[in-house]
Amino acid sequence: MKVLIHTVLSLFLLVSSDDSFNEFTDVSTTETGSKLDESELLLRDRRAVLYTTVTLWPKNETIKYGYVDVAQYCKNLTSVSERDWIRNRLSQISENFCIKIEEKSSGFRDILFNRSSGCSSLAGYPGSAKTNVISLGSGCHNAIQHEFFHTLGLGHTQRRNDRDNYVNVSESVENAVPAGFAKLYPHHELHLTPPVSYDFKSIMHYGAYDFGGGEIVITPKDLDYIPTMGWSIAPAFSDYKQLNMLYKCGDHCPQYAALKCENGGYPHPKVCGKPSSDISLYFHFQNSDVSVMTSLSEADGNPHVQEFFSDETRTLPNMTFNPGYDQIRPYAFMAPAGKQLLVKIKELELPQGDNSPKKRCKDLCWTANFEFIDNEEGDLTMGGKFFCCGNRQGESFITKSNILGFTGTIWKGEKARIMFTVEVNEPRGNATHPYPDSVWAFPDGHIVE
Repeated sequence: MKVLIHTVLSLFLLVSSDDSFNEFTDVSTTETGSKLDESELLLRDRRAVLYTTVTLWPKNETIKYGYVDVAQYCKNLTSVSERDWIRNRLSQISENFCIKIEEKSSGFRDILFNRSSGCSSLAGYPGSAKTNVISLGSGCHNAIQHEFFHTLGLGHTQRRNDRDNYVNVSESVENAVPAGFAKLYPHHELHLTPPVSYDFKSIMHYGAYDFGGGEIVITPKDLDYIPTMGWSIAPAFSDYKQLNMLYKCGDHCPQYAALKCENGGYPHPKVCGKPSSDISLYFHFQNSDVSVMTSLSEADGNPHVQEFFSDETRTLPNMTFNPGYDQIRPYAFMAPAGKQLLVKIKELELPQGDNSPKKRCKDLCWTANFEFIDNEEGDLTMGGKFFCCGNRQGESFITKSNILGFTGTIWKGEKARIMFTVEVNEPRGNATHPYPDSVWAFPDGHIVE
């Protein structure tokens, strides 16, 4: 008899959101999925990175930032609460990067934030005694880290040379906004070793409808990833991994060249010999006190039932995240090598939305989403596909490998609930498994049932 998992997740999160961030909850850029004035759409993110030509910042110097002077630029300074938000966003980057980033109120600053139309920044290090200006228009609060990553040298995910394996990009928008959509030539793209997989959840990935005037312009091969693209509440693990690899963070350590990180990790940017799995950012599946890996088999036995209630759903300790959200405690499921998993959504307590193939209720994901991490490599560090509306109840899918991750994010004070089953899939006929076997080696201390 098959071993069957019943997972029930009930969320009753009644924590009030922090009032200091209220002014940012109703406005956002196109990358947050909300509406933006057409003129601002045409101005945002005009500058992108050609990896082989961008100049990196000196690793032994502090990046100092501040705000544009009113008299000099005739612009309004950003408000105090916006400065707090910027400070929070940049401190997260500094914690997970090898170059120190700090605010400076006077004197020379490497980077100045300016109130302007749209959201934009220059790519890379501007040079000694030169200043890079990051422009933040109305609704750019969730683009702060995106623009700062441009300044550090990262480009748009949807411009990767291998993007055609994952998405289709509208030719009209590619011609109209080449800096945001034109595919890079191989000689313009720096290839990292080992390569960082294409991540739909990257903070550097545009949303499906950005610059489209209401029409979809980036269509993923798997339409379930439409809500994932443009998700910008925090950088993805892959964003920090790419940034740290680009700057060779940790190469000051004597064991840097010999250090091998398991499970898609990378060397800690600040502590020699420590893997990235221990930094606060990596909240998915490498922190032993917040993860459960359940191995499924086809052996006879009674159905295995697990229930997870609101006390299992909490803001994770020291989590590098948006303070308005709680993250669902992550879980993972593993079938025998060469097998796949069948997932059935039995109950889904969420608002009803537009679940058409090219919408997938994406506009509701900012309130609550349940995320299933499912890819050919069985890589739990990548972003997953979001389930964000109640009318997806009753859907099912077969995983692309033998590994499935599950987590999600809920806006504080919201209520959501999911119940799904996971079992080893019994393929019909004599079809063979189309994907390579995935093996996920968990460090000591993880819970294996």
